Amino acid sequence: MPGFDKKTQMMDAGSVFYKTPDGFGYALGAVKSVLTPLGKLYEVSEDGGKFSESVRLGDLPDSIEEADFFLDCSTPWRNRYISCKVEDSPMDPETEGTHRYAVRLREGNSNTLLRRSLLICSAVILLLVPFLCGWGFIAKMAGLCVSVLCLWLLVSPSESQQKKVEHIKESLKFP
Repeated sequence: MPGFDKKTQMMDAGSVFYKTPDGFGYALGAVKSVLTPLGKLYEVSEDGGKFSESVRLGDLPDSIEEADFFLDCSTPWRNRYISCKVEDSPMDPETEGTHRYAVRLREGNSNTLLRRSLLICSAVILLLVPFLCGWGFIAKMAGLCVSVLCLWLLVSPSESQQKKVEHIKESLKFP
């Protein structure tokens, strides 16, 4: 059983709407094929399923709401998650036999303990050393600026995660 950071905030990352003559199973399979190469993909189920690629909804971050798939793109540096819910829409009366689907995406990323510890320690050291060593004004201001940069890196979101979500949206736009 993988350990997910349950405190990671999952934010709405948008939706993709599309039409296809195929059924709901095809829509799920198409979404799964787009997500699989991007990280460790889990199917979300009520009981955790019988397969190693299944996970219970209760084991995922608290703010996930509901999902069909959960993508874990985490590194030792950051926890990166994407959840995906495929929803069936009513048939379009103008296009007989065409199904409409919406794929709702949520993404979340948070710092791991390693990243938090390293950035906070770096900020404190870079702030204190110029003052404790009695260095000049310019060195003290440089230390302050680099400390602020470390703290900014601590709270900044993952740009690669945002690019990954955009890639998923573009890949799911079926003709």
